[in-house]
Amino acid sequence: MTTTPPLRYLATAAVSCLLLAGLSAPAAQARPARSTAKAASSHPSWIGPGKLSQAWNCSLTTGRGTTGLAPWPAAVRGRIGAQFQTRTIGGFRPGNGRSDHHSGHALDVMVTGRDGDRIADWVRANARQLNVKYVIWQQGYWQPGMSGYRPMADRGSVTANHWDHVHISFRTGRGSCPS
Repeated sequence: MTTTPPLRYLATAAVSCLLLAGLSAPAAQARPARSTAKAASSHPSWIGPGKLSQAWNCSLTTGRGTTGLAPWPAAVRGRIGAQFQTRTIGGFRPGNGRSDHHSGHALDVMVTGRDGDRIADWVRANARQLNVKYVIWQQGYWQPGMSGYRPMADRGSVTANHWDHVHISFRTGRGSCPS
């Protein structure tokens, strides 16, 4: 499903990423550029030393970034981080309403392009096993049983339209870890 977001969103993409990282524009400019290349053996620092096998086996449910997440989404967060060397995966967001983020049953994997395609494709291929309720990616909605993404209405920004992250919502309860 790799496509390019509408041009009007590109100006807000950098701001969205900065806000997610908790940085202002001047703070981000002061930081040295970081290589985007991923080493085959690299994994997110939040997984921690000696925790990689737990993450890979969907048994890592605690640690930095898991506060407020239900145990199963926290476990899948670890697996996605380990398997795809993805460092920025959000989840719980305080508040009320219909969002699965409020109950700790949603993840936002902050990626773009082919990295996002790979993660969304893996989640969709393993959706029943992972206990996935639905996926939103690149302004498309998918749930188990659908053959492809259903286009979504324009929500007004790169982030709201899910061009800079894969949103994964989970049903309550556990799933099982794909082999």
